[in-house]
Amino acid sequence: MIRKCHMIAYTTLLNYQRKASEGGISYIESLLNNRIPFLILSENSSFTRSQLSEKLAAAGYPLLKPERFYTSTLSAIDWVAKEYPRHIRAAAIGGQGLKIELRNAGFEQDYTHPNWVFLGLDRNAAYEDYNDILRMIENGAVGISLDSSRTLDGETKSIGAGAIARMIEYASDKQVLRFGRPSVLTVANALKYTGYANTEVVFVGNDFDNDIIPALRCSMDTVFVAEKESIYDTKINEKVHPKWIVENLEGLAH
Repeated sequence: MIRKCHMIAYTTLLNYQRKASEGGISYIESLLNNRIPFLILSENSSFTRSQLSEKLAAAGYPLLKPERFYTSTLSAIDWVAKEYPRHIRAAAIGGQGLKIELRNAGFEQDYTHPNWVFLGLDRNAAYEDYNDILRMIENGAVGISLDSSRTLDGETKSIGAGAIARMIEYASDKQVLRFGRPSVLTVANALKYTGYANTEVVFVGNDFDNDIIPALRCSMDTVFVAEKESIYDTKINEKVHPKWIVENLEGLAH
């Protein structure tokens, strides 16, 4: 067991069937039993921290306090609060979790002249909704992308929120701010949230590009959970590499 604060990518804890990853439950239980601090990072803006905890519990994990989670939404909120504390008018497209977090943070709902347009995933959004977003951005609002996923896996592959953000960029000819994976800014904000120095934290992730590289850029120790992925298919080399590589999370439970 690595005796540091563990920062864990949410996707590392679940497999593609949304069930607990191999060794995941024993890993989290070991952290709890040994009183080792940890924080779970997620770019799923559709859910609140409480809902993410409930989803992990449904997969067999212990029910965790919401404070154990840090999302791309919270990272964007923290950034706005620091850089533009008076700019609190926001529009949002996404799930209820996103809108709840914005309301809790004190943002005012404004779909006429917002300062920000938060872009999550809304499976029920219509063509006119995206035209409204385009109008807001052309009128001066800044787009904030919370989820970088190009596609979503399921019975059939579907378009992800990241692809929609790219569509908005192409239509408006303006770049959005990105807080989804990979995001050095979100990892850095999560580090501040823990209260620990980068030397006191180890990042655990199963995606080399989206998890490990941002953590390395924040000068953190890293654990790459290779699972069934060959390390030869990654960008690992002598200069850019994790400190540890494990086959699954069971390797971190002891």
